[in-house]
Amino acid sequence: MEPIIRTDNPVAVLLSRVFDLMVLNILFLLCSLPVITLGAAATAMYDVIFRLRRGEEPSVIRAFFRAMKGNFRQATVLWLGLLAGLLFFGADLYIVLRVIDPAYRLLQIPVLVMLLGLTGVGLYGFPLLAVYSDTIRRTVKNALLLSLGNLPVTIFFLAVPALVVYLCLFSAQLAVLTFSLVLFMGCAALASLYAIFLQRIFDRAGA
Repeated sequence: MEPIIRTDNPVAVLLSRVFDLMVLNILFLLCSLPVITLGAAATAMYDVIFRLRRGEEPSVIRAFFRAMKGNFRQATVLWLGLLAGLLFFGADLYIVLRVIDPAYRLLQIPVLVMLLGLTGVGLYGFPLLAVYSDTIRRTVKNALLLSLGNLPVTIFFLAVPALVVYLCLFSAQLAVLTFSLVLFMGCAALASLYAIFLQRIFDRAGA
């Protein structure tokens, strides 16, 4: 007698993947609550997602915490550095736009460049840590180079959440729906979407 649920059934595979993403999303959100651990949680989330993409079937919970423990120091250093830089240049941008004389508005250009550079490092840095063992300096360098060398993809990575936030500003219902999806599996689903592009970029670059 065949089992009631066949593991090679496309529907069963899809449901299993959705469940994995739900669990992974909950783990990421819970482990990001202290804020200081967000970088390690993001790295662990990508670690599990790349394993799933390679056809592995890890225990999501066990694999997540193993990856988080293994990458905690480097991911936390990277995250705190990025957070400090984003806060610093974000404050600079606010001062340029809101405080100083409009004649000096051109000062926003280098500040914006720095903010975009830091964002690019964040978009590629944690996935790199999840896949490769390297120093923080080399990870930052590689992340920056990959973000610039794959600019259309980087813009896409930025545009997806930016578009969602923009649309939510005009619809309370959409904002509630988006918040519900984020709690359900939104962060893990977005990371899974990014991982499709990141895997190709990493393979091509031999990062």
